[in-house]
Amino acid sequence: MIIGLGEEKGLSIDTLRVVGRIAPRSRAAQSQARRLGSVIRDEGNLAIDVGEGDRAFAEQLLSSYDTEKRLQAQGLAQRSRSNRW
Repeated sequence: MIIGLGEEKGLSIDTLRVVGRIAPRSRAAQSQARRLGSVIRDEGNLAIDVGEGDRAFAEQLLSSYDTEKRLQAQGLAQRSRSNRW
């Protein structure tokens, strides 16, 4: 899955947080993915420090994963085929 974040002038840490929180879960659910990974490419972005952007994305990705596992444990979300997401 590739997610375009728009023009560099509109890019923000909040945008990266939203993408890290929402996109992986929705895509994994739609495709019934067995595994989920992520790669962030900044393509020369000068608006946000690479480490800061990666950290914002990764924190939200991990939070989303934790939430999904808690929902599954309570029977409030369907487990994936491999139970890895």
